Amino acid sequence: MEKQAYERARMYDTQTIERQNKRIEELEGEVEELEAKIDNQDQDIRQLHYANNQLHQDNQLALADNRRLREEIAQLRVRFTRLERGLEPDSTEPIRVRETDTNPMGDYRNGRELSS
Repeated sequence: MEKQAYERARMYDTQTIERQNKRIEELEGEVEELEAKIDNQDQDIRQLHYANNQLHQDNQLALADNRRLREEIAQLRVRFTRLERGLEPDSTEPIRVRETDTNPMGDYRNGRELSS
């Protein structure tokens, strides 16, 4: 009887070990899959980070161009106003913009001109 109990206990232990080994293999497979997903996500994050940096740089260039163009437009408006008033366009004498001045860069989107 003791021998049978010993054999049953040993068989139970053996089955438990086999079951645990099988589960360990399953878990190791799941870990490998998750690590592969993490590697892919890390790569995606790096690509998105690079794309974001490129967009940021492009945006900074566009903003700089926009500032430069606004300055050029302001200078052209002053020259145009001088010409319209019969003054020398390259004069450095300051002028005051009046409401009656023509606005060559009018804002016609809202049915009105930009105010100066």
